Amino acid sequence: MRFVDTIDIAAPPERVWALTEDVEAWPSFSPTMTRIERLDAGPIAVGGRALVKQPAQRATVWTVTRFEPGRVFAWQTSALGMTMVGSHEI
Repeated sequence: MRFVDTIDIAAPPERVWALTEDVEAWPSFSPTMTRIERLDAGPIAVGGRALVKQPAQRATVWTVTRFEPGRVFAWQTSALGMTMVGSHEI
C-alpha cells in the first residue's frame, strides 16, 4: 500500500529544506508529531536514527535511508510486521 501527499509551499526551497532537516523541530509545527529525539550526534546522514512519537502511537525508531542535501530526506521504521517509509522531496 502506498500513500502520497503533495503540497505546494510558498517559500524558497532553501527555507523549506532547513525545516525539513531540522526534524526535532517538527512537533512545533506539525500536529502529526508529538516528539522527535535524534539518537545520533552531528548532521543528519544515511544510517542516522531518531525516536519518533506520534499521536495515538507508540514511539518508534526511524532510520535515515536516503539523504541528498537540499533535495531528499527519507527514513523508515518497522512495526507490527510492516515497514513504513517517509520520504520528503524538495
